[in-house]
Amino acid sequence: MFASRKVRLSLAAVFVIVSLLPGTAVEAGHGPSLPQILAQNVGSYEDGVSQLPLLLAHLSERYGFPFGLEIDGELADKHTSVEISRGTVADVLTAIVNQMPGYEWATADGVVNVRPQRSTDSVLDVEIAHFRIRRVTPDGVAQAIASVPEISAWLQRNGVVERHFVPVYPLGDMKHLPRISLEVRGRTLREILNAIVAKPRLKCWSVTRYGDGGKYLGIVVE
Repeated sequence: MFASRKVRLSLAAVFVIVSLLPGTAVEAGHGPSLPQILAQNVGSYEDGVSQLPLLLAHLSERYGFPFGLEIDGELADKHTSVEISRGTVADVLTAIVNQMPGYEWATADGVVNVRPQRSTDSVLDVEIAHFRIRRVTPDGVAQAIASVPEISAWLQRNGVVERHFVPVYPLGDMKHLPRISLEVRGRTLREILNAIVAKPRLKCWSVTRYGDGGKYLGIVVE
């Protein structure tokens, strides 16, 4: 058992919930911008589920914005809910993230990013000289990232092994998965993941350090 129950729940929750959601990414020039979405008044808002990624995914689905989630360690395995009587989408997002001590949210590249407030030598800050994928399915992105020389060097330097969550799709769904193509130079891994999920039909990314001493790295793109 290379992952605790809490971590496996966190990884699985990200994939299972977002795999059931319609595409929510905000495409440039189509629909409101991310700042406009976050400024929308929501009136009263209530949601109660068991995992923080589900709260984020529900908010993302309802208001149509992509998000990225960086998890360092275990998320609490407890019932989590959010309720506000008035406010904006940004207020709801803040209420959700406030339930994660030591975490914060910000916008970057048209994507909401939730991350630890204090993070040193994060894999997401690694700058990649050249990243290129052609018609890769979402579950193939993690493998492509791990094979990049700069990421391979970071994994080796930190004694970390990439072990991403492997999704199981219903029979026949593989041919309907989005195919992702991207070629960029001189971008951090965070910027690359943001660029990927900002594409139509994609919704979120998550990067999770887990296991004793954070020795495993899990990547999900959906």
